[in-house]
Amino acid sequence: MIYITGDTHGELRAILSERQKPDGTCWTHEDKEIICGDFGFVMRADRLENGCYADEWKLNELEGCPQEILFVSGNHENFDRLYAYPDEERYGGLVKRIRKNIFLLKRGEIYTIEGKTFFTFGGAYSIDRSLRVERVSWWPQELPSPQEYRHAIDRLEKYHKCVDYILTHNAPDRVVMQIIPQADRHDAELTGFLDWVMTEVTFQQWFFGHWHIDKSFYDGKMVACYEQVHRLAAEIHFPC
Repeated sequence: MIYITGDTHGELRAILSERQKPDGTCWTHEDKEIICGDFGFVMRADRLENGCYADEWKLNELEGCPQEILFVSGNHENFDRLYAYPDEERYGGLVKRIRKNIFLLKRGEIYTIEGKTFFTFGGAYSIDRSLRVERVSWWPQELPSPQEYRHAIDRLEKYHKCVDYILTHNAPDRVVMQIIPQADRHDAELTGFLDWVMTEVTFQQWFFGHWHIDKSFYDGKMVACYEQVHRLAAEIHFPC
């Protein structure tokens, strides 16, 4: 089964204890838990004396989880580290393999998981940049590059602009304006692009994080994820 939730920010309890499956059962090797950005377990830039990153022990803990953990990038990620992990093909697209059961879903890819198609496009602007240090606690790659936008459009066109689900960190502009009417416009290019996707692409449901709320918009078609865990219905497939 596939489950979707919001930002975890490198907090082990968010995955190990707090966010459980909606039916209360234990996670299994058949389950896939997808996090809508700000995964945060690949964040620290400092190393210990043995050369390991200071937060790598958390990834070792997550590697012991039975479920597969998938995530799109948020804005609070160490992109220098994330992009250093090897690419591999999985679910019909390229992923970054972090651990044997942990994978980054890259921007602009379309994956087929359990018979459902997922378009993924992570990233957002950090409004708290002034309180952070570049390449220590924030990274320029938090916003997509022109090549990533182009790749996303090419992939969507290959699928005739029709997928089952869309997974992002930020939301389309028209949704952001319902959350915070006077939103910061530094990521207007990204939210504008996502607005184009919302208009041009046929999809069943869209899940996003970033805003630390659990709320749905447009009669449940757009879902803001934070602490709630959503289970996707196994039998639903969107006809394109």
